Amino acid sequence: MTFTVTNKSAVPLSGLKVSLDNAENFTLDIALMDASLAPGESTTFTVSPKAELAQGSYQTNITVTSDIPDVVAQYIPDQVAPAEATMICTVKTVGLTAAPASLDFGSVYTGYTQPEAKTVTVTNTGEQAVTLTQPASQYYDVITAGSLELPVGGKATFTVQPKTGLTTGEYSETLTVSGTYGVSADVALRFVVEQQSGGGSSGGSSSGGGGGGSGSAMYAVSLAAPEHGTVTLSPKSAVKGSTVTVTATPDEGYQLDTLTVTDSQGNRLKLTDQGGGTYTFVMPGSQVKVEASFVLIPEEPDQPEPLPFADVDESAWYYDGVAYVYGKGLMTGTGENTFNPDGATSRAMLAAILWRLEGSPVVNYAMNFADVEEGQWYTEAIRWAASEGIVTGYGDGAFGTNDSITREQFAVMLYRYAGAQPASGTLSTFRDGTAVSDWAAEAMGWAVEAGLITGTGDGSTLTPQGQATRAQAAVLLMRWQEALS
Repeated sequence: MTFTVTNKSAVPLSGLKVSLDNAENFTLDIALMDASLAPGESTTFTVSPKAELAQGSYQTNITVTSDIPDVVAQYIPDQVAPAEATMICTVKTVGLTAAPASLDFGSVYTGYTQPEAKTVTVTNTGEQAVTLTQPASQYYDVITAGSLELPVGGKATFTVQPKTGLTTGEYSETLTVSGTYGVSADVALRFVVEQQSGGGSSGGSSSGGGGGGSGSAMYAVSLAAPEHGTVTLSPKSAVKGSTVTVTATPDEGYQLDTLTVTDSQGNRLKLTDQGGGTYTFVMPGSQVKVEASFVLIPEEPDQPEPLPFADVDESAWYYDGVAYVYGKGLMTGTGENTFNPDGATSRAMLAAILWRLEGSPVVNYAMNFADVEEGQWYTEAIRWAASEGIVTGYGDGAFGTNDSITREQFAVMLYRYAGAQPASGTLSTFRDGTAVSDWAAEAMGWAVEAGLITGTGDGSTLTPQGQATRAQAAVLLMRWQEALS
């Protein structure tokens, strides 16, 4: 679009400068104008939307300023104010489809009567009215029934009929119906003229792209219009044995999924990948059909943040467990960059972990544990755990706040937190199964049945009174939560 700037002031203006606030989608033919404008004079500049914009509406605000000195501008501010304008561009989709996509008029003998005409309907599938160009063919009569002006959703009908007097041969070609904005739709045409038995040849096979009656037969290459990408063919009809090039270009954010070429019998032809979205195949002795599909490019999964712990190696058997509890906020490090995986898990630690897992509830419950001080990081967690019956202490008035939790104690606390459901897990398969305390046997059986505890060493022992390390606690918690989900 061309804009005109006129000097409405009483003084000459120089150093005219044009700026756009959306240079990403619009271009300007000249940003700085060398010539000065006398009062009443005008000049022009052009703003254009960039090519290949996606469908949508685009806007840019245009500002024209001059280099008039401030000492002058202060006396005539209303005459030298910047000129402003707005340009809006709406990009609409354009497209055509033809139905049917192919017409086969069968075979006749020389001296034939002109076959019955067939109808093709072309539909404007875009968002912009288009004007069609009357299609032409060397071997077929193409007649338009109605207007070539197609509004959005409009249809045009064409009748197609093989010409009379064609000599022996196969007449295969692609009829292209084109319109404004570069849109087109293809229809594959086929017609065969045969020599009657006992008669002489009247000139051999036809040439679908040249003069009928001599040369090699031409076969059409038809295309099923894909979504989310474009496919081009070169050429659109070819002789047997020649090379046809197929170029597949996906829309932004999409990639080619499948590309197939089949002959008239449905046999799939071999495609050779030439790189850059270009493929080739050898034309058979029949018309072929090209089909392509495009799919969304899958998003790369978010990579987890690396653990900040220098003492947790990625190859360690407990790495995933530590990553899980740390990511869920169930366990933190023992220092800025240490987790201390071999360190002991205290009874207070496990109470705090379960408390966090529950959402850190505040409860009104009077504890009678002599070793649980008020106002400590573990106080409210133990209060909640005691109120829920998850912990009961040692029975001597002590909870054992800083005591290292044993593997069977760990199992009991999880078992009670999970609701103490009946379990059928057996401990007899472990060499030290009888060493499990009576009060912990059912909980240990539940943990074994659920796959939370799988044994120590070579897997043949439970080590029920052994300390549960922080690494073991992390893995056990991960297994438990994954089993629940």
